[in-house]
Amino acid sequence: MSPNDIRKMYQNILSKMEECKKCKDCEVCDTVEELLDQLSYSLEKVQANDEKEREEIKSMINSLILLKKELSKIIRP
Repeated sequence: MSPNDIRKMYQNILSKMEECKKCKDCEVCDTVEELLDQLSYSLEKVQANDEKEREEIKSMINSLILLKKELSKIIRP
């Protein structure tokens, strides 16, 4: 998986999170949670080509941790 694929996945998750906040639909939340887990796994496996990509991936991992916390508040307030 390339860093570009990771970016697309990340953006997809962010858009689904917005849906989640609006409707509080548990199916959407479950999907987002699943996507977050997939992204987390992918981020660990991706090979960054340069320092900039490595920093971007680290940043996504940190954001991912925050998103998971935010999602858990939405799902289980």
